[in-house]
Amino acid sequence: MSIVIARPARCAILLLFLFLGLALVAGGPALAQDIAGRAGGVAVSADEVKAWLGGLPDAERTALAADPDALARAVRTYMAQRLLLKAARDEGFDTRPEVAARLARARDSLLMDLFLQSRDGVAAAAPSDAEVRALYEASKAKLVEPLRYRLAQVFIAAPAGQASSTKLDDVIAKLKARRPTTGATSETGFAAVAKAYSDSKIEAARGGEIGWLAEPSIAPEIRAALKDLKPGGVTAPVRLANGWHIVRLMEMKPPGTTSVPFDTVKGQLATQLKRQRIDNARQDFVTSLIGKDGITLDEEALKAIAAKMQ
Repeated sequence: MSIVIARPARCAILLLFLFLGLALVAGGPALAQDIAGRAGGVAVSADEVKAWLGGLPDAERTALAADPDALARAVRTYMAQRLLLKAARDEGFDTRPEVAARLARARDSLLMDLFLQSRDGVAAAAPSDAEVRALYEASKAKLVEPLRYRLAQVFIAAPAGQASSTKLDDVIAKLKARRPTTGATSETGFAAVAKAYSDSKIEAARGGEIGWLAEPSIAPEIRAALKDLKPGGVTAPVRLANGWHIVRLMEMKPPGTTSVPFDTVKGQLATQLKRQRIDNARQDFVTSLIGKDGITLDEEALKAIAAKMQ
């Protein structure tokens, strides 16, 4: 799994409370062989990790299962979040009136979302091939290949907030030493450093190579660093939430001028169509709750409220 690819961060805070809102200790201590990790006096059992993974989206869970290194990083992040949650509770932070009010709003928001999900029904069914084909024909003018990059990287893992890394300094020094005076770091030189230092073992085994990525799928920070880079060039270290990424641009392909084949985008279009149906069904349901008379407001009362807020 490439860690350069951007991932959606929808409802991150709500998911934090959903997945981590369990008691830190439930019942007696777990047996030593059941412990998946320890940190700061908090032990996390294998069953708890499995339950946490079970709550993740299918695609993310599958990707983690296929990449032991990514799974280990995810579990470390989970444990760090557990410690953070424990510290907040130990200080009684969650009982402060302003914090409790925001938590209540977050809970209400999540409840509404789950309630709507429970009503999706027919709208959530997979669209037919004919419906997907019709959407494809209507969207062909926009369905062209985006700018694509063939990339390699050296990834140095680090928790959020860590400002420096001795290993990162070593990697930078090694890359500079392997850089010819006439140009950028050679492909073989970069590959050797990636194999020796990258914390993404799957990529390291390939000399750091990630492969071809479409521009929209790359994290914005990486895209910005690649913008003025020529093939063979190497970015400065780019800090993302999981660590530092030093990326080498191997090749690039300009945007296409003809529509991509139907089979290439069939799954993407089916997901888009399903999402549109769900959104429409939810909007119709909310409209039915509001009723034919709509929502009426007391304009004078609102003006008074606004005046008090100034």
